Amino acid sequence: MSANAPALVNTMTIPRFSASLCNNQHFVLVWLDVRITDYNQDSINTLHELKRIVGVINTFVDIDSCADFIKSTENEKIFMIVSGALGQTIVPLIHEKSQVTSIYIFCGDRSNHVDWVKAWSKIKGVFINILPICDALEQAVRQCDQDSVPLSFLQVDAESSSIQLDQLDQSFMYTILLKESLFKIRFSKKSVKEFTAYCRTQLPENDLDMIDKFESKYNRLKAIWWYTNQCFLYPMLNRSLRMMEVDTIIKMGFFMQDLHRHITELHKKQLKDKHSTELFIVYRGQGLSNVDFSKMKKAKGGLISFNSFLSSSKKESIAQIYARRAITEFGLMGIVFKMFIDPSICSTPFALINDLSFYRSSEQEILFSMHTIFRIGEIKKLEFHNDRLWEVELTLTSEQDQQFNTLTQLIQRETSEENGWYALGRLLLDLGKFEKAEEVYTRLLNETSNSTEKNFIYHRLAWIKHNLGDDAAAIKLYETSLKIDNSAFCSSGLTLATTYHNMGLVHAKLGDYIKSQVAHDKALQIYRGILDPDHQDLATSLDHNGLIYVKLGDYIQALSNHKEALKIYEKKLPPNHPLLATSYHNIGLVYDKMDDYATARMFYDKTLAIYRKTLPPNHPDLALCYQNIGKTLEKMCEYEKALTAHMKALAIFQKTLPSNHIDLGNCYSCIALVYNHMGEYSKAIPFYEIAQSIFTPVLPPNHPDLISLYNNIGEVYDNMKEHVQALSYYSKALQLYQQTLVLNDSLLASIYFRLANIHYNMNCYDKALFFAEQSIDISKRVIALNRYDVEIHNRTVALVKKISN
Repeated sequence: MSANAPALVNTMTIPRFSASLCNNQHFVLVWLDVRITDYNQDSINTLHELKRIVGVINTFVDIDSCADFIKSTENEKIFMIVSGALGQTIVPLIHEKSQVTSIYIFCGDRSNHVDWVKAWSKIKGVFINILPICDALEQAVRQCDQDSVPLSFLQVDAESSSIQLDQLDQSFMYTILLKESLFKIRFSKKSVKEFTAYCRTQLPENDLDMIDKFESKYNRLKAIWWYTNQCFLYPMLNRSLRMMEVDTIIKMGFFMQDLHRHITELHKKQLKDKHSTELFIVYRGQGLSNVDFSKMKKAKGGLISFNSFLSSSKKESIAQIYARRAITEFGLMGIVFKMFIDPSICSTPFALINDLSFYRSSEQEILFSMHTIFRIGEIKKLEFHNDRLWEVELTLTSEQDQQFNTLTQLIQRETSEENGWYALGRLLLDLGKFEKAEEVYTRLLNETSNSTEKNFIYHRLAWIKHNLGDDAAAIKLYETSLKIDNSAFCSSGLTLATTYHNMGLVHAKLGDYIKSQVAHDKALQIYRGILDPDHQDLATSLDHNGLIYVKLGDYIQALSNHKEALKIYEKKLPPNHPLLATSYHNIGLVYDKMDDYATARMFYDKTLAIYRKTLPPNHPDLALCYQNIGKTLEKMCEYEKALTAHMKALAIFQKTLPSNHIDLGNCYSCIALVYNHMGEYSKAIPFYEIAQSIFTPVLPPNHPDLISLYNNIGEVYDNMKEHVQALSYYSKALQLYQQTLVLNDSLLASIYFRLANIHYNMNCYDKALFFAEQSIDISKRVIALNRYDVEIHNRTVALVKKISN
C-alpha cells in the first residue's frame, strides 16, 4: 500500500485510520467523501461503526489520491465506500481494476443516484445509512476470510501418471518447508509474549484488547478455540501464508504447532472412540478466482493442497451458502468442495471440533491440519444453467498413494536436519531472508559448545554477512572458522574447501580478484581431489571460479568452467532447479561480455523462467537476473526495455536488502547509465549520486566498481558540457586506478580516452594527445577485445587524427 496516501481525519477528534497502518486483513476498505473532514458527530459515529467491522480504514477527500491508492494496491481485495457526488467520477476510473470487488454508494438522497449506478456491476447499492453498509461489509469480510486459504494445484503427467514435481509452485513448497521446520522447534513460554509484542506493532487499535486477552489467557489446549474465534489470529495466519510473510509465520510458529497437535490428539481420540472405518463426506464452500479455477480444471486427476488449516462441515447447506455468496462478487467462481474422507487415513490429522470451537455450533465442523492434500475428481456444474457455480469432488490422499508418497519423500529430503532451528535457518537462506536467518544462527551459536557445530554456524553467519554487504565481518568469521581445531575434518576436507570457496566470494565482492582466484583455486583443487567428478559441490566451485575469470577478462576459461558446471547440474538436478538457473545465468553473463547478446538473452530467459517458478517474487537472485538482462538490453541500445528490467531489479532490492548494500548501489548505477545513453542526463545524475553514497563508505577506495562509477559520472557531466566537473571525476578515477592491485586494461583505456577527449574539448591539445596515446597503448594489452573496447580504441584513434590535423 502507498504510505503517501492521505488520511484526512482529525486525530484530536476522530480516531485516525490511514493507508499507512499495517493491514492484517485480506482486503482494504477505502472511503472517499469530502465530508470526512466535517468534524461532526455523524462522521465520528460512521467511523466507529466501520471500525467495528474493519481495523484499517483508508480515508480520502480527493479523487486523484484515492484512485492512485487503488491502482497501487495489488495483493488485497478492495471494498469501497464513496459519496454519490464523487462516485460518478471515480467509479469509471477504477471499476475495471480486478482487485475492486464491492462498491457502496453512501449519500443523503438515493433518488439522485439510482439510475447511473445500474451501469456498474460492482456497485452493491445506494445507502443513506451506514448500518446496512456495515452489515454487507461484515458478510463480505467473512466471505473474504473463507476464500483466503492459499491453494496449490499439482498436475499429473499425462503419459506417466506421475506428479510433475518440477512444476510445484513456490507457495506450496516454501510454506510446507516452513511448517515442517517450525513443527520441529521446541518453543518456550516466552513465545506468546514475543508474538503479542509483535502484534502490537503490526495491528490496528481495535485489536489491542484481544491481543491482551490472548497474552494473558492463551494455553495450547485452547488453540482450536482461539483459531475459531473471530479475531485477528485467523486472517493473520492465512494472510501470512498466502503472502509468504516470513516474519509473521515464524512469530506464529508456536500457535501453528499447538493447533496442529491439538487436532492430532483429537483425531486419535475420536478414531479410537468411534472404532469406525466407514467413509464419510464433508463439504466446504468458497470462491475461487478465474485463474485458480482454470488451474484446478487443468489439474483434474492430480492433487490439490490447502496450504493452511482447513475448515469444513458435514452439512452441505453451509457450504452452499459460501459458494453462492462468492458468485455475487465480480471475478469469482462459487465452489462446493465435496470431500470423501477415510477416517483411518493419517496423512493429515482432522477432527470434529463442535465442542471446542469458539461458537460451539451444531455445524458439525471438521478442522483439518495444514497442507491437507486431496486428489481432484469430478468437476461439474452445481446447477445446469449457472456457469459460475460448481461442485468439485476431492478424495483425501493416503500413504498408499504413489504420487503423495513421492511428494512426501521430496519434502523429507528438504527438511532433513534434526534440529528445527537449523532447518529453519537453511530455509530462510533459500528465501533470501538473511537478517532473519542471522537471528536464528546467532541463537544457535549461543546455545552450543560443540566445535563442529560452531564451525558450521560460523560458515552460515559469514555467508549471511556477505549477502548483507558486510564483507569485512564475513572475512573475520571465515578466518575464525579456519582457526577452529576440529578433529572431525582434515586439512583437505570439505569444510576447508568450503571456507576457501566462500572466502573467494567475499574477496571478489571486495574487488580483490587476485586473492579471490587464489582462494577459489584452492577450493577447486580440494574438491577435485575428494569429490566424484559429477558432484554438485564441484559444479558450484567451477561456477564461481568461472565468475572470477570473467572479472579478470579471461572469457574463454570462464565459459569452459561454466559449461563443465552446467553438465553436472543437468545430470544431477531436475529441470527447474534454482542452481540450474544460476548456471544458465552465469553462461549468459559470459556471452554478454563476449558481445554475443542473442545467446546471452537466451540463457537469461532460461534463468528467468525457472526463477519465476521456484523463487519468491522478491528474491535477490531474481533481481540480479533482471539487472543483467537490463545490461544486455542497454548494450543492444534497447534503452526503454533495459530501464524496465533495471526498475524491476530495483523494486526487489529495495524490499530485500539494506539501504547501503553494494548490489543496491550497482542497481542505481545501472539505471543511471541507461538514462545517460538515453540523453536524460538530469535523471542520470541523482541515481549516480545515490550509488556513490552507497559505494564510498562500504567499498575500498580502489575498488573497480568505484573507479567505474567515477568514470561514468564524468561521462554524464562531459555530455552536459560541464567540462570542469567531468575532468574532476575522470581524474579521480585515474588516481584510484593507480592504487589498485587488479589490472583492468579495458577500464584504464576508457579512462585515458575520456581524459583525452575532455582535454581536447578544453583546448588542451598536448594533454589530450598524451592521454590518447596512453589509451591506444593500453588497448593493445586487452586480452579479449569486446565491442566496447573496440569502440573506445576507434574513437581514440579518430581523436588523435583530429589533434594531429
